[in-house]
Amino acid sequence: MKNPDKMTGDQMLNWLNSLHKWDGGIRNPEYKNDVRNNNWALINKFPLAKLQNPTGYVPDEEDTDDPYNRVIDPDMDHAMQTDLSQPIVVSSDRTTVLDGNHRVAKAREMGKTHLPAYFPMMESKLNLKLIDKEISEARLYRTSRNFNALTGEDVAKLFYLTSISSFMMLNDDKQYDYATEYIKQTVQYGPYTLFRSHATDLYLLGHVIRDPDTKSIRLKNPISSKQYLKKLSFDPRKHYMFFMRLKNTTVKGTEFNSYFLRLESQLKIKDQKYKQWRRLIADWGNLKYSSKQLVVSRLLQEYRRLGRGSEMVSPLTTMVKYKVHQTSKPYSEPKTSFTKRAVGTVAGAAAGRYIGKKVAKKLGKNVDKYKKAGTGIGAIAGYWASGRKKQ
Repeated sequence: MKNPDKMTGDQMLNWLNSLHKWDGGIRNPEYKNDVRNNNWALINKFPLAKLQNPTGYVPDEEDTDDPYNRVIDPDMDHAMQTDLSQPIVVSSDRTTVLDGNHRVAKAREMGKTHLPAYFPMMESKLNLKLIDKEISEARLYRTSRNFNALTGEDVAKLFYLTSISSFMMLNDDKQYDYATEYIKQTVQYGPYTLFRSHATDLYLLGHVIRDPDTKSIRLKNPISSKQYLKKLSFDPRKHYMFFMRLKNTTVKGTEFNSYFLRLESQLKIKDQKYKQWRRLIADWGNLKYSSKQLVVSRLLQEYRRLGRGSEMVSPLTTMVKYKVHQTSKPYSEPKTSFTKRAVGTVAGAAAGRYIGKKVAKKLGKNVDKYKKAGTGIGAIAGYWASGRKKQ
């Protein structure tokens, strides 16, 4: 049966499960997540030289760890029985074999340089939107030449700044769409496990903090930088889950503040400026224009100092030019209309007038005086009641 030229993520997962039915199917959740989050296209000749060399492939070459913690030690007797016309499946990091390690081992043994392969399609609507926004590939990664200009402490600071900047832009009416797409692209690959050169800065920074020994990225002062990052207590899954919530729901400033207090501790963020920016961003909807402009301009200055190529520089440069800041709809406080206020005031006045009349008759007092007093009190009560939020 001919393999289809294209498959959705679910179709690919079903296909892989059928191939591994003898072994109970695919069980690794991060593996399944990576498969589901892509559409797949068949490539007739994928270069084997691009693929990593797991244990047992070529004895003379350096072995590499599998990102899914699989033990890959191909049985060459079994490998030589495999069908090389059956496509392998390659991850979007361009180096990891998701399925077909035995076929790769056989091909290398036979001196072949290419195999048919399924590879993630890069033409999804989400990616096209991000290409338009110039964030389809991490700017920081490109311009810093594999992070060579960044120390471990710089990475931690940029990860923190990019995180709070993303939340800030979610609160901004003009940057809301950009921030939403940016967060979607960041979380689509899971909690920063695999290196992906086309991922966002936030994802790549998270990957380096999670795995300081990654061979895909080399930092400035590599020994001391790795030591610094290894001492951090960063919880990648908690950060990932927080951003998954940002993607799917509205997160209040108090929740943002609570989580980022913990993140500051995990990343050893001690700079008081950073803490002040975090407090201001948590209360973004209530800030005056001057305070918002101060935060945006200081953040921009810090990005230009630490990582000029950051993806955040462009939108922050735009925000600095704002004449007025408008809070995005999901994060704005609901406003009571003039009509609702007016109706509430009239209704309250009528009720107060009626009650005043009843009280005056019961107490034997001046009816007109009590009606006027009741009308005034009722009108005030009605006005405020009409603007009260429902709990």
